[in-house]
Amino acid sequence: MRLDDGRRFLIFDREPSPNTLTRNIDLFALGLEQADFTRANFTLEIQDFSELYFGSITDFTIELKHYSVPLGYQFMATIPPTGNDTTVLYYVTLTDRLWNAQNTSVNDYYADGLAPEILVQSLPSPLDVSGGYSIRLSANISDAGGVLGADIYYKFSESADWIVNPLSYDSTTGLFIFDVPISTGEGILLYRIRAFDLSGLSSESALYTIDFINGFTPIILVQDTPFPSPLDMQGTQLVRIRANVTDDGTIESMKIHFRFSNEDDWNITEMSLDLATGYYYVDVLVPSESGNLTFKIVAADNSGLTSETDTYTINFENAKVTPSAPSMDPLLTITIVFLSLGAGGASVVYLFLRKTGRWPKRSTSVSTDLPSPPTDDG
Repeated sequence: MRLDDGRRFLIFDREPSPNTLTRNIDLFALGLEQADFTRANFTLEIQDFSELYFGSITDFTIELKHYSVPLGYQFMATIPPTGNDTTVLYYVTLTDRLWNAQNTSVNDYYADGLAPEILVQSLPSPLDVSGGYSIRLSANISDAGGVLGADIYYKFSESADWIVNPLSYDSTTGLFIFDVPISTGEGILLYRIRAFDLSGLSSESALYTIDFINGFTPIILVQDTPFPSPLDMQGTQLVRIRANVTDDGTIESMKIHFRFSNEDDWNITEMSLDLATGYYYVDVLVPSESGNLTFKIVAADNSGLTSETDTYTINFENAKVTPSAPSMDPLLTITIVFLSLGAGGASVVYLFLRKTGRWPKRSTSVSTDLPSPPTDDG
């Protein structure tokens, strides 16, 4: 802040947050007097000499509020900084010219003398992004006097410029978090965190480096979860499984693996795309009125990247299972051929039964009223 008479006062240092900031400055504590408010203009100067930290100021205002100055306000004392976090107690002794003394009551204030403490939550390296488009970074930042904010500095190569963004506070976890967007399926991420407290003190974490893999693999979201337990089939026999899948490329395969018992092998079938909803689906035929249907879904894209969902189990009941006739297999094909032998009415019936796997024997039936063999004349 600059006055017309050339005096300049530093009233504000680096602010990392993009939000609106309000600071209350005691101008008398800076050395100004009441007469300065009637004979001078106040100008706010903004300068940035840092090559590492950068930002922009879109708007600023300055407002001077008048406070009445009591008689004898010129008495002032400066309490030196404590150098640590502590509570400062103080009182003032008032003495008049007749040496009558009177102590004020004891007052206190909290002196924040230490910079924030930053504990960055560790991540494995290499980090499996599992198809995601960002990497969540988090840190536990604490300061006895209060945390003003924190910045994340990150880049994807040693030679790249730092990208700076503010972290946000997650009230659920009590952590400061930021989701770093990634533009490749695999790579390296370098980052560090800087925090600021309400007293303007700042601290910086160490530099962290992690490798990440499997970005942009298909993301599968199984619909209609959580499934009712049990699922009332209401006399139907089909369970529809739906899933939404997103990917940076093209989905080449979308298959469901399902079974009805842990001892069974997985049944694998391709899922169909519903163009109206954009969901993949399959209708699974249940074999009994009640039981468990266990399934998982596997998707693959045109880059050869695959992803697999968790295993889900649906406990179903009240299904309607259509019984099959004991002598009729639904995969059995019967072909009947009638042959006529001559004019005498002889007939032969051949039954051909075809079935996947085991072939049945061919059976014949001949009428019992066959004529005698023909003579040489006939």
